[in-house]
Amino acid sequence: MTDALKEIILDFQEEVLVTGVPRRVAVSTAPRKAMVCIGPRRSGKSTFLFQLIRKLLDAGIPRDNILYLNLFDDRLHYLQRDGLAAVMETYYSLYPEKKNAQTVYCFFDEIQVVPGWESFVDRIMCTEKCEVYITGSSVVDLPAPAKRSALPLTPA
Repeated sequence: MTDALKEIILDFQEEVLVTGVPRRVAVSTAPRKAMVCIGPRRSGKSTFLFQLIRKLLDAGIPRDNILYLNLFDDRLHYLQRDGLAAVMETYYSLYPEKKNAQTVYCFFDEIQVVPGWESFVDRIMCTEKCEVYITGSSVVDLPAPAKRSALPLTPA
């Protein structure tokens, strides 16, 4: 299982980002707050994440400082049972020099499919040097605390 997770993390390092039509939205981050993008399936949330990733890369952030997981990927369904704790452990096993030394930009697409994701996100925002970006497929799937703590997207 960890091998599949490692493979997915490493595959992203080589993936060509399909960024679609640029969104004219300003995104800002705040310490210990996740950037949340919610909406119906197939509405462009993943493409929006790829646009944010492209901006980071264009700003000089190394690709291996970016962790992207689409949690709807069938190879990650075991996380629905086992939880997300292995994610950061696996990432840092690949890039140990980054732990507490460099900011890791964590992008978790379709996070709502993993029960208990809220405590995982809260933990890594409090204990790791990271920024967290998440998508969820509908407002109904995200609990009220996530909606209240989400940073607003504003037109650029």
